[in-house]
Amino acid sequence: MSTKRLVQLNAAGEAAGGLAAYRAAALPPDRQAEEHARLLRAVRGVVAQGLTDRQRQVVGLYYYDNLTMAAIARQLNVNKSTVCRILQAARRRIERHLNCLL
Repeated sequence: MSTKRLVQLNAAGEAAGGLAAYRAAALPPDRQAEEHARLLRAVRGVVAQGLTDRQRQVVGLYYYDNLTMAAIARQLNVNKSTVCRILQAARRRIERHLNCLL
């Protein structure tokens, strides 16, 4: 996964009022890595169990395979706007699940 895409995926957890970023910054440096790893495990868990099959497919193609929205749309035979909508819904769902953990 590219660094840019990883940052975007991590941002889903930090979007909830910046609480995750605030918490990580308030921790000593040795604990920041632990908190980051915990959030990544949580995101992976949500992706594995909390998303619909289509959302999981699009998230996998976008974040893990580094495909563009246009490439995903061609591969799935849907409009690019549909891919965008599915990604947005998946990010919102990930954010909601992570809010419960914070």
